[in-house]
Amino acid sequence: MPGLNFYFAVKYILENCCTVEEGIEVLKRFPSSVSNNYLLADPLGNMAVVEVTPNDYQVRLPTNNYIHCTNHHESTSLSESWNWSKSKERFETLDIRLKENVNKMNLSTAQSIMSETKGHVCLNLKEYNFGTLFSVVANLNTLDILRAEGQPNKAKYKSDKRLTDAILK
Repeated sequence: MPGLNFYFAVKYILENCCTVEEGIEVLKRFPSSVSNNYLLADPLGNMAVVEVTPNDYQVRLPTNNYIHCTNHHESTSLSESWNWSKSKERFETLDIRLKENVNKMNLSTAQSIMSETKGHVCLNLKEYNFGTLFSVVANLNTLDILRAEGQPNKAKYKSDKRLTDAILK
């Protein structure tokens, strides 16, 4: 399928968009070569997931003041047949855990949720021939970003200052 890879969209949005709405407009026009999910958030507290396929897109907005995504498309035509990498199980587990913690979320709680193996949020590469390669949690109000390289239930989360360093340039 002709089109561009997702990282071109991510780079363009980071460099040119200030709001979720601007990011959505970019993704509506983006000629994607593959299916991807993009979770967008802005300083005003707006959030959306844009589910993109080479031929279509759908926008999901938050419910109950949170939003999440996995490799699973909830809204597009792929949603019925798509369960790559236990995506549906991970999505459902995230939904339950976020709902339980929506009013008490912090970076530590987010790290704990992302490290869970029950419900396959943190997927074991050897066991499933596909796994969690890295995990990121962030406080969008302070731009504190923590990244675990490898499975977050085994790898230590470390501060990632690349975004704040780029903003301060």
